[in-house]
Amino acid sequence: MKKRITIFLYGAFFLGMTGCDEFLNREPLSDMSPATFFANKGDMKTWVAGIYDSFQSTLDLEHLEWGDIRSDNYHTTSYDDGKAYMNAVESTQSQYSWENLYKTIDRCNVAIERFPQIPGTVETDWADYVGQAYGMRAYMYFYAIRVWGDVPLITKPWDGNVESSHIPRTPVSDVREQILADIGQAVKHLNTGVSSDRKLYFNLAAAWALKIEMDMWFKEYPAAVDDFDRYFKNNSNFALVGNADEWKNIFLLPIDSKETILNMAWNYEADGANPWAQRVGASNTNNPYKVSQGIFNEFVARLHSGEGADGRFWNVLDTVKMWYGGSQVPISTAHWLIGSGAAGVEK
Repeated sequence: MKKRITIFLYGAFFLGMTGCDEFLNREPLSDMSPATFFANKGDMKTWVAGIYDSFQSTLDLEHLEWGDIRSDNYHTTSYDDGKAYMNAVESTQSQYSWENLYKTIDRCNVAIERFPQIPGTVETDWADYVGQAYGMRAYMYFYAIRVWGDVPLITKPWDGNVESSHIPRTPVSDVREQILADIGQAVKHLNTGVSSDRKLYFNLAAAWALKIEMDMWFKEYPAAVDDFDRYFKNNSNFALVGNADEWKNIFLLPIDSKETILNMAWNYEADGANPWAQRVGASNTNNPYKVSQGIFNEFVARLHSGEGADGRFWNVLDTVKMWYGGSQVPISTAHWLIGSGAAGVEK
């Protein structure tokens, strides 16, 4: 025991000789707030990591619940949640909570407000981080208005006052204007890098892609074409996959694929089992989704015209039931018979 006390005292003495007063006068980490956390450039990187961690929690499963399940990929069995498909989400369902969504938004709000105020920094230090925060906030609100319509619009960090957390919903039109403004700020601040690792962070291409998706969602099709031409038309860094190997690499090596723009980082050891697969197929190979007749016809027409063969279609749907002879059968049975007119495509 005496030996251990001696070592401890020696350590305390050493701290005293190297600035003990400063060490002991630091605020406990448990009492720190965004107002006191940011002291140097390194703190920005730590905070941005927190934004993406919250991003994972927000869309680890909900990107399907709030997106694809409510599109033309609709269910035919009970493997997925029919309430999502029927656009009948309820507040009692935990996966439809706003908690993680607004946690991500709040962290973005803090970054936008606090990063430019960090002592000893200049714009080149914080610009890209702030651009990412603007982009992620826009992305979160875009999900929100597509699912719920009017939602609370919060663009400032929460001050900790419970009363101030009672915020009414804002009309979609106003939220939309905020999203567009945030995209504009993202484009202004983000750097122009297109390296593979940038695809794990909100980047300039993601900002333009989000703008185009906004255009399409609000049926502003000429604007979508213009925005596509401004960034992607002659951009050799991006292209649709054209064969099975390239399609497969979207999932195996996503940051190296020319088709991917923004990828959510996910590591099994760090983040746990990825729940997405259970929404697109069960372990017994039954799949709860089918492709609508209209989309199926369009893909087949492209294939036979020779003008639009798409590697994604014939490789991504290998477990999905397709229309064939007026009913649904696995694609492995149907798609090779299309040329003879046997499949569900009218001549």
